[in-house]
This record gives sequence, structure tokens and C-alpha cells, in this order.
Amino acid sequence: MWSAGITSSGCGKGGRQHYHGAVIHGMPEDQTPAKFYKAILENNPKVLRKMIQKGFDVNIPFRFDDGLEKMTGLQYACKDGLIAIVEECLVSNQVDVNKGTPFDEATALHFAMRHDNYDMKVKMVKTLLSAGANVNVGDHSGCTPLIIASEQGHLELVRLLLEKGADVNCGLNAEDFPHAVRWSLCNLELSLKEVNEMCDPFKGNTALIQACREHHHNVVQELLKWGANPNIANSMGNTSLHIACKSESKNIYTDKLTRPPVAGNIKIITELTKQNGNVDARNNHGETPLLRSLEGIFEIIQWNIPDDEKVWTAENFYKICQFLIQNGCDVNVCNKDGKSVLTLAVSTADQVKAHGELIGPLMTVIRMIILAGYRPKPKDLNIVPENLSSQIPLKQYLQNMIANPLTLKQSSRISIRKNIGTPVCSKVLMLPLPSLLNQYIAMEGAE
Repeated sequence: MWSAGITSSGCGKGGRQHYHGAVIHGMPEDQTPAKFYKAILENNPKVLRKMIQKGFDVNIPFRFDDGLEKMTGLQYACKDGLIAIVEECLVSNQVDVNKGTPFDEATALHFAMRHDNYDMKVKMVKTLLSAGANVNVGDHSGCTPLIIASEQGHLELVRLLLEKGADVNCGLNAEDFPHAVRWSLCNLELSLKEVNEMCDPFKGNTALIQACREHHHNVVQELLKWGANPNIANSMGNTSLHIACKSESKNIYTDKLTRPPVAGNIKIITELTKQNGNVDARNNHGETPLLRSLEGIFEIIQWNIPDDEKVWTAENFYKICQFLIQNGCDVNVCNKDGKSVLTLAVSTADQVKAHGELIGPLMTVIRMIILAGYRPKPKDLNIVPENLSSQIPLKQYLQNMIANPLTLKQSSRISIRKNIGTPVCSKVLMLPLPSLLNQYIAMEGAE
């Protein structure tokens, strides 16, 4: 039996650490934890091989690089891309390839997936999978290797993981507690609900939602092909379609943006609607994909980014709004603040007036909202700014619609036009009926 404690007493020449503190009971000097630790840091597979052949336990965790998290030699090698060390560790019959770190619960496969060099990453992942790595083990936040690969946009790895049995619909943060505890330690006055909301606003994101968030069209196609459900919502109630209609860049709070801070992707939205993505899904704030797209226009104009980028992104949001309306979304919804689709569209006019080229497309969206069966209310007359009067007599149009509401025949025509092309079963399942009755009718229709 033996025990070991390894400490660093500073750095020697070239920044190399000194190793002290091994306490050994009946163990040869060449089998100490300190020697194993040093062999890994120096990327010395020969020394490692000899130690493993003599029965050294490769699952002992060490604290590398003065970090807080303890890792096994295999985990550290995957983190740093030391493929020779990875291969030597896997030779041991005792190695636990699925062992998680004490704090983050990350496995060697998680570390390999997050390595910067793509070729090395692929090699390590394939090596780990061949050694029996579990593709469905999540870290403390429920993040699986497939979610990481989907966020990164690595199609080859996404396919590889799916072929190995990765759960395509698994979501982030399967449990609140581990993540909440970490934040509670920082501020004990926070409630558990506040803690969980601060920890991850994207809690519950699936691989598909992550791919949509990062605009990886080819990955979205692959995930849908493998049965990804576009209607699974995260903890904020956002489905893949919500995210595709308005997603926040990972670098939204940094100076150097890789893309506009908020953006939508019409190609991905098209793919999702082909797979029966619900265009009327409501998130926790009562927003539908259409409402999110309209908010995107409003937000992008206020960001301090180049004008041409603002215009391009806003025009893209316009196209998304038009696509959703053409695909039968409900134009009479309001969010939890009571803002309607028309309210958001019209309130954007004041924001875009400095960009004359955006007024025309905005008017097109407003016309489409009205023609799609929007039912105006008297209070809508108060939201129309004067600068719209030269583009379209909107106030007069709304007054006329309030005085002369749509007839049953006109409403029926709009409903029929909205639902043309939607599969019968999908229409039935979206009816406001008890779920069992919906399913029964859908089954009867299928027969």
C-alpha cells in the first residue's frame, strides 16, 4: 500500500517544475506517482510504458498546471493532445476510459473534443472510441461529446458519434444541482432559481439547438437525418426554430465579433420547417419564432457595428419574417409584455429611419402581417409613427379594418392558404384539442 502527495516548489530552468512529496510504502522508486506525473508532463511514453507494464495505476488523478481540477494522465493527455501518452494509457487493462474529473465530471472524450487542433482531435476521438469510450456520458452540465461537436460544426465527428450510438436529442444540464452549487459558493444570498438562471441561459440545449445557434447548416441537416426533434425546447422555452430565427453569437460581449451579435439563418429555418418544426411554438416569454425575428431587427439596428453589416443582417431578418408568414405562422400572437407582431414591426420603424433602404422591406413585412389575417385593435392606431405615412397609409388601413372586420369567408380563405402544403397529420396535431383526441384523429386519418 502507498499514498502520495505531489507538490510544486516553483520552477527550475526553462520553467520546469520540481516534484516533491511522494510518500511510498514498499514501492520501488521508479513506480512513484511523482515519476508518472513527470513522464506525462514531459511527454515521455517510454517511461510511462515501463511503469504501466509493472502495474502502475493509471487512474490516479493529479493536479496539473496548478489548476483546480484533478485529472488522470489520460484526461490530461487528451487535453494537451499528447497522442502517444493517450495510446500508452489505453494499453493498461486497468484504465477507466470513462472516468470523470471530480469537479467538472469531464471524461477523456470531453477533453479530446475540446482540443484546438482538428486532426489531432479526430485521431484522439477515434482512439478513445476504439477503447470503449461512452459517447453518451455528460459532464456536470449534461454536455455530451455530440453537443460539443455540433456546436463546433465538425460534421465528420458528428457522424462518427452518431454511428457509435450518440443520443441525438440529449440536452444540456440534465440536473440543476451540480451547476447551482458552484454558483452558490460564490454568492450564498442567491436563490436556487436565480442561481440556475445565471449558470446557463441555454440550459437544455440539444445538439440541434447548439448547431442552430452557431449556424452550422450541414450539421443541422445531419442531425435531422438521424431523428433530431426540432420541437424540443430548452429551459427558456426556445426550440431550434426560435434559435435559428434569432441566435446570439458566442462572442456577443467581445470587441472582435465573428458574426453580427444577433442573427438568423434562413437555410436552417427551411430545414427545420421541412421536419415539422412548429412555427407557432411559444417560449417562456411568450415569443414565437416570428416575434423573435422582429426583435432581431430592432436589436441589430442598436448595435455599434458597421452600417453595411446592420443592413445585411436586418434584411436577412426580413426574409425570415416573410418565410414564417408564408408558412402559416400565427400573426395575432402577443408576448408576455403584451406586444403584438404588428406592434414590434411598427416600433422598429423609428429605429430604421436612419437607414432608408430598410424602410421598404419593413413595409413589405407589415403588409404581409395584415394580409395574413392580423386582427387590429383600436389601441393599434396609437403605435403608428408619423414617418410611416409617406410609405403606406397604415393608420387609415387599420381604421378601415377595425370598422370592417374580415368576413367568415375571408378568414376561411386565409386559414386555407396558411395551411396549404402542411401534412394532414401535422395540422390535426396542432389543433387546440386534448392531446389524446388529437392523436386518435391523426391515427384515424392515417388509416
